[in-house]
Amino acid sequence: MRILIFMMLLLGMAACKKHLLQLPEQPAIAGLAKPILLQTDTNVVELGDYFLDPTEIKKITPADGLKIYWDRKHQKLAISSVDTVFCLSYISIRCGKYDYNIPVIRPGVDVHLQISAAAVRGDTIFVRSSAPVVEWAVYWQNYRLDPPFLCPKKDSLGIILPVIADQLRYAKLRIWAKDSMGISNDVVIPLRRGKAITAVEQLNSTDKESAFLYGLGIDGKCETDEMLSDSMGIVFHSPVFATIGRQMERGYFHDLGVNTLCLSFLLQTDSLWEDLATLTEMARQQRINVLWDTVASQVFSQTSEPYWEKGDWALFDEAVPVFARSNMGFEKLTRWLDKEFRYLGMNGDRVHPSGCPQKKRFVVCVDEYGSSLSEERQDTLCRKLFQWLAFNATIPGIPMIYGGDEVGWPKQAWLPRAGDSWMESQLNLKRKVGTLNKFRSRQMALLYGSFIPLRIEKRLCAYMRTYLGQHVLVVFNKGNETVTLKLDLPLMQEEENFQALFGSRFSYDKAKMILDVPANGVEIFYNE
Repeated sequence: MRILIFMMLLLGMAACKKHLLQLPEQPAIAGLAKPILLQTDTNVVELGDYFLDPTEIKKITPADGLKIYWDRKHQKLAISSVDTVFCLSYISIRCGKYDYNIPVIRPGVDVHLQISAAAVRGDTIFVRSSAPVVEWAVYWQNYRLDPPFLCPKKDSLGIILPVIADQLRYAKLRIWAKDSMGISNDVVIPLRRGKAITAVEQLNSTDKESAFLYGLGIDGKCETDEMLSDSMGIVFHSPVFATIGRQMERGYFHDLGVNTLCLSFLLQTDSLWEDLATLTEMARQQRINVLWDTVASQVFSQTSEPYWEKGDWALFDEAVPVFARSNMGFEKLTRWLDKEFRYLGMNGDRVHPSGCPQKKRFVVCVDEYGSSLSEERQDTLCRKLFQWLAFNATIPGIPMIYGGDEVGWPKQAWLPRAGDSWMESQLNLKRKVGTLNKFRSRQMALLYGSFIPLRIEKRLCAYMRTYLGQHVLVVFNKGNETVTLKLDLPLMQEEENFQALFGSRFSYDKAKMILDVPANGVEIFYNE
């Protein structure tokens, strides 16, 4: 018996040693690695897209079910999977002295399994699933957590983080699940010192998910009577920058709930860099970030801000006809959106612009748009525009208002100026956009929550975002009359304290909600 106990202790010590994680002082991967998505028989990956210095890679080991070919000369990796239907696997890469795990996924076409971050109890983070799970895949930073850290049940998972997680001021968990029919959506949970973040105030200041962009295309010309300096003594050489600076000083962007300006320069001027540096410093004092893109980007090669990925124009092309045209339904859009989320991930740094200089403005595409707009037609137009902006702000990703869309501006060139004459419907639109954007900035469910479709019809669309007990329900009505809906809300407690952001009537009882949505309107319900 003593020998048996001694052997068990040795095995236990060996197991504990095996599952100890070591963190490098300088990680070889910046941030959380994106999954490798299998879309063909053989998929080629540029290792330089993952590792800061791929020449430091010493060894690559695929998990069971994967085959790889490593082209060391060009630092490329060809990956194929034995499972041709769907795959939830990973590769282990030794870079320097440390191992990193990168997810490898083939999600499948039609996926019914939904998972969401459910709760935190003590040191355990719980994830809930909509159906029984065959396999869970959990990544802390770029390390796949082994079974000792996981407590799986039939339709839920408890996650206990490694002790070393307390050493990281900011980190992330990323989770997938697999059932007999496919791969679930992904769940991302930000962490601070090994604890799940439950409030926006705890997020890292550089967290991209919390950004709300305002985009302006600048061609160096601007018809404006703004002074070239403001009351604070800040001097701009260009009237374009003077206009932006003046509106920033007046609180225009704060009123919209915008925390990041995204400027695109179509022309290079002699004073461009100097004016941009002045505007950036002014914005910093007001806690507004300034990002830019320019055809003359070499001007900023040594001092530029982190470069943002290109906008998701595919979403713009898919969504605008649905919200602008009366005869277009929600079904095709939601199917396309579901497929995008499965392949690109629920969370990430994809930017969703509401428009761009190369495309027609949303309002020009609306049925009611014409050369002369009555107040009634203008009101309907603004309602449809707000639906598009609300959709853009409440789906996973980073929303960006293309300058002028907040007031239904029809022309391509736009700079917000004091004294512009707007109809009451446009002013009301701007107020609602500001209310919505500020609401988003306070809701973890809209920054990191799972996306769960509830009801999709031609004229009706309802979905829920949920994160650690926080729920946001978004409902659209494209019809010309107010509708009353009854919705079953999954993953809810019997009693929740809900509110309506825009004041619509509703009642809630035992995970069922009865609610009103106005004509050509949108309503957002949330729990406290």
